[in-house]
Amino acid sequence: MSDEVRPKWILVNGTLRDVSEFAHVKPRARPVTTCPVCQRNVILKLGTVRSHHYAHRPEDICIASQPETALHINAKFHIYNQLLRTQKLYISEPCRAYCGSERLKLWLQGWDKVEVEYAVSSFRPDVALLSNDRVMGAIEVFVTHSVQEQKAQYFAEANIPWLEIKAEETFYQGESAWTTISPISFYRIHPLVEEWTCDKCTDVERARTKRVEYEQSNYEGIHAAKMVDFYFRSGKKYREVYFVKKLVRKNEWVKAWVMTERNQMITSVEGPITKESLEILNRAVKRNIAELQRKGALVDEFMEWRRWVKGNRFIARDTSNYPFRYHWDAAQSNWILEDLHAYGRCIDSY
Repeated sequence: MSDEVRPKWILVNGTLRDVSEFAHVKPRARPVTTCPVCQRNVILKLGTVRSHHYAHRPEDICIASQPETALHINAKFHIYNQLLRTQKLYISEPCRAYCGSERLKLWLQGWDKVEVEYAVSSFRPDVALLSNDRVMGAIEVFVTHSVQEQKAQYFAEANIPWLEIKAEETFYQGESAWTTISPISFYRIHPLVEEWTCDKCTDVERARTKRVEYEQSNYEGIHAAKMVDFYFRSGKKYREVYFVKKLVRKNEWVKAWVMTERNQMITSVEGPITKESLEILNRAVKRNIAELQRKGALVDEFMEWRRWVKGNRFIARDTSNYPFRYHWDAAQSNWILEDLHAYGRCIDSY
C-alpha cells in the first residue's frame, strides 16, 4: 500500500460523491464539500500530478487522513456507489482443477437499499444490502484486519451471506477498477462457493478415470519372484532372480511366463492360469537351475517363490538384505557356507 493513498469520497448536500466528478468544474464554482467521516469542510485536490482526493484543513484532525483508513474508505464507498446502480452482484468460481478457468455465478440479487456501516445487532458491516429493511447480504473490506470470528459467526447464525474483498488502489481507480459488469474478486466468502470443474478438465478427469479403470483390468506385471545363487569352482559367483510375469486382459490372466533379471525368457504358458500351469513354469525354472548345476555350479536355492507385492520386492544387487551365504576359501579352493539358516534350507552343497 502506498503512503500516498488519500481519501476521495466526499459529501455534497448529504450525497456521497467521487471527487473526480468535479475535476472539470472551476475551483470557484465547486460546491461545499465535507468529509464523510468527520463531517468537516474539506479542500478538493484535483490536479494532474496526483490522484484526485481531498484534504482537511491544517487545524482539522481526522482518521480519514491516514493511508490505511483512506484505502478502506475509498474501497468501501466505491463498492457502495457501484451497488447503487444495480441489483445483481456476480462472483467468479475457479475450476477446482486449477487450470485457470473461471465461471460467472450470481452471488446475490434483489436488494432495494445499500447502506454503509449499517447496524446489524452489535455489528456494522462495511456495506450492507437490504431488502424490505432486512439485511440480505454484507460486504467487508480487508486492509490490515480480516473479519473477526465473532462477526463471521453472527452472520452465519443470522443466515446473512457475506464476502470480504482485499482493498487495493487498483480496485477503485484506474483502468482496472471494479464495476458491477464484472464479478467481484473476494478474499473470503460465506457460504463457501461450490466446487466446480470446467468441461475441459471434466473430460480430462473422465479420460483419466477410464484409463485407470482400463489399466486396473488390463496390464502386464510380475506375479512372483525368487532368488537363486550360483557358485562356481573358479571362485566366481552369480545371483539370478526369476520372475513369473503375467498378462491380464479384462481381469483375466491370458498368459504367464518366466523371465530372468537379465531378460532371458525361460518358458511361457497361455491362460487362464491355474496351479497346474504355474507348476509348469516352476519346473522350467528347476530345469534351468539344474543345467547350471550340471556345469559345476554349487546352487543355493535359499528363497521360495514370493508374491511380488508392495513392501516385499527385491533385486539381485540387494546384498544388504540378502547377502551371499557362501564365501570362497582360496586356501582350500572351495566354497564355505557361513550361515545355513540365513534364509532357510540350502538345497545343494558339496
